[in-house]
Amino acid sequence: MVPGALAVLTGNAVSDPRVTVEIGDVARRIRRTAVEGGDGRFDAIVLDLYRGPHAKTHQSDDPLYGSRAIENMRAALKPCGVVAVWGENYDESFDKRLRSAGFTVTTDRPGRGGLRHVVFLGQLKQSKKTGKHAS
Repeated sequence: MVPGALAVLTGNAVSDPRVTVEIGDVARRIRRTAVEGGDGRFDAIVLDLYRGPHAKTHQSDDPLYGSRAIENMRAALKPCGVVAVWGENYDESFDKRLRSAGFTVTTDRPGRGGLRHVVFLGQLKQSKKTGKHAS
């Protein structure tokens, strides 16, 4: 891939041989990876979209922030995988859905003063016995 204008800001990440750029429906890609599993699972899933989780997000059926979508993210991650989701505001119900799916959740409100958005960071808990995802 030819480096673009943001290459300087990302350390030219897209030129790293471990990086694959895919243009498509992110929810569909996560679902496909969840079903296929194996070595194709992700170390991290980062959702930095126009609209993050919010109070009107359908709690089970939303394709990105609902409980089914979160279960797909969980299944699409490698053990100890991480999910990071940007939001305009803190959404307590989204935080609870992440925790219910087995993520340890922290939030950060980067920046200072004015309107400050939130980043949800969820890390999969690992079973002490098996070293795999906790159920």
